[in-house]
Amino acid sequence: MRGIIAVVAVALLVLGGLRLPADLMDIPGNQIAEKLTSGNPVSPRWLSRVLNSRASSLQSHPTADRWFATGHAFMQAGDPAKSAAAFANGLHHAPARGIAWAAYANSLEAIGDVSGASAAREYSVERAPYDPRALRLRRPR
Repeated sequence: MRGIIAVVAVALLVLGGLRLPADLMDIPGNQIAEKLTSGNPVSPRWLSRVLNSRASSLQSHPTADRWFATGHAFMQAGDPAKSAAAFANGLHHAPARGIAWAAYANSLEAIGDVSGASAAREYSVERAPYDPRALRLRRPR
């Protein structure tokens, strides 16, 4: 009986892995996600392609990780208003992510919402006080 359960579980994992798009944030070692969140410059053509694929992907499967990756991409594309909107949507799905609150604060600051950015940074400190990625994002610009 345990053998059958194990075989079924592995089969479901394999089938699930085959159905997932290649650009999900929640897949470990995902090169697109790493490129989007690294902070390094990317080409506008590449970024446009990713943003177009994200838009259709978000319509069918809106997850926090997808919204967060889209928020990072919009920030790199120079559109902090769309970045803030994407982070807000992602935080609706996963409100406890301290690093996402820090990134959201940066996009709010970029559109001139200083009080909102300050509140988001404070909440980020509460949610992830020692996360080195969040600490880096919380540094004043």
